[in-house]
Amino acid sequence: DQMNAGTAYARTPANIARLKLVVQKKAIEAEERKVRSQYTLEFAQDLMAQHDEDADAIISEGLRYELQAEIDRQLIQICRRNAKNATIGGSAPFMLDVSGGATAQAGYVLAGGKNPQERFADVANAIIGAANVLRITTRLGAGNVCVASPDVVTALQSLNSGIFTATQVSVDGTNMNSKVGTIHGTNIDVYVDTFATDSYALVGYRDATNAQNNGIVYMPYIPLQVVKSVMPYDGSPNIMMLSRYGVY
Repeated sequence: DQMNAGTAYARTPANIARLKLVVQKKAIEAEERKVRSQYTLEFAQDLMAQHDEDADAIISEGLRYELQAEIDRQLIQICRRNAKNATIGGSAPFMLDVSGGATAQAGYVLAGGKNPQERFADVANAIIGAANVLRITTRLGAGNVCVASPDVVTALQSLNSGIFTATQVSVDGTNMNSKVGTIHGTNIDVYVDTFATDSYALVGYRDATNAQNNGIVYMPYIPLQVVKSVMPYDGSPNIMMLSRYGVY
């Protein structure tokens, strides 16, 4: 108040700004995730004879994809849950109604604009606004990464290049969590969550040079281990893949 009034602000021992540094120690236990598959020798023989395809290679590729997709799904769910946790700096989600109705749904803010593209531009504005909130709350920098559901990404891709700069990546589900573009004039890279079951956009801050500045850190212990075996009674091949990692 004294500073706002233009008067001198006298520092006393009672009002000197102080910095408190707290070092926390926490044990991180590695968790594991496994996927497996089994097929018969006859299946492998017929697939090779009729389609010239290697069953082992096809199944192994599918298992690797599924294992990585499950880990990605877990990390996204943790990020979304923490973003709404007020005890660790999160806040309630900003709900935007782009349907074009006269009134917004309960709990939503009605997007402006006469046509869908103008309303979709408010989606980009909301993402930029959330990125700037991170700049204020973390004091590290503005949000620079956004993970969004396919419908939100499609809305961004419909905007002109002056608002959203798209990459040549399809959003048809064949690319898992791929970068699909950048919001123009910012450093916010947008990624699509191909497995999303609801409409959302999650904005975060990622420090590529100092992992300690990131809110969530994925720490692989055993990134990938492949175990192959055969059933003793009929020789059917088995493939199991596992990954051990920690999340903090």
